[in-house]
Amino acid sequence: MTKLFKKIFVEISGRCNLTCDFCRASATDHRPFMPVELFEKILVQTKNLTERHCLHVLGEPLLHPEFEKILMIAEKNKIQLEITSNGLLLEKYISFFSTLKTLIQLNISVHSLSANIRTEKTFNHLKNLLPSLELLLSQNPKLFINFRFWQKNDLDQKLLSDLLSLFDEKELSQKGKSIRLRPRLLIHFEESFNWPSLDLPILHDNGRCHALSSHFGILSNGIVIPCCLDSQGDIALGNIHDNDILEILKSPRALKMRESFKKKMLSEDLCKRCQYIERFK
Repeated sequence: MTKLFKKIFVEISGRCNLTCDFCRASATDHRPFMPVELFEKILVQTKNLTERHCLHVLGEPLLHPEFEKILMIAEKNKIQLEITSNGLLLEKYISFFSTLKTLIQLNISVHSLSANIRTEKTFNHLKNLLPSLELLLSQNPKLFINFRFWQKNDLDQKLLSDLLSLFDEKELSQKGKSIRLRPRLLIHFEESFNWPSLDLPILHDNGRCHALSSHFGILSNGIVIPCCLDSQGDIALGNIHDNDILEILKSPRALKMRESFKKKMLSEDLCKRCQYIERFK
């Protein structure tokens, strides 16, 4: 059965153990970890709406004090999971990940590491992590692992070159924004962007976006957002604590956004300040 959405972003932790100049997680330290009961409530209401749940908006999900319990709830509900992490705590959970049948994608934000620790230290961390990741891939034939890489300077280029040197050049292949290192193990490139903020100047009045058509998000405090970039809940459509998710998605504000996007118009002030929208022109 075709699902209504490709992804639902569920932020279980707005907090992070790194501080990156390109990320707004430092502004969300006040947000609580998502209670396990709320996460289960979300899954019950959304498991038939989407192809997968992504444990990310901001923050480091592996910081959640009940992270394993949250993943077991997803396993019980047969939820397809995508996890995005900076990788610093991964070694602690690799063995646990190997027991999961529902984990289908693991993204490791290499750019987050390189923005906080020396290039050499980042490389050594990834090098030491590789055997565990390859074992995990052998144990889960559905899993894909992506090293997310934002190339910005000479140090990042060196890190990329050093990382590629760990693999047989004959096995490497590039397609689109990705380099295949081995089956289901890839480096994925993306251009950096500025997170939208109401403090920024207006960039455009017209445009379209995949918000509320391919995805939406839920912050750790229960606020439902139309887009994974609305990290502060500026376009709060409702709160899962108070209303059913289908009621929230049919709210006047949500309906107005969808209709405006169809007409290539931006009804929300945050959208008018979003640099990422330019990619859909």
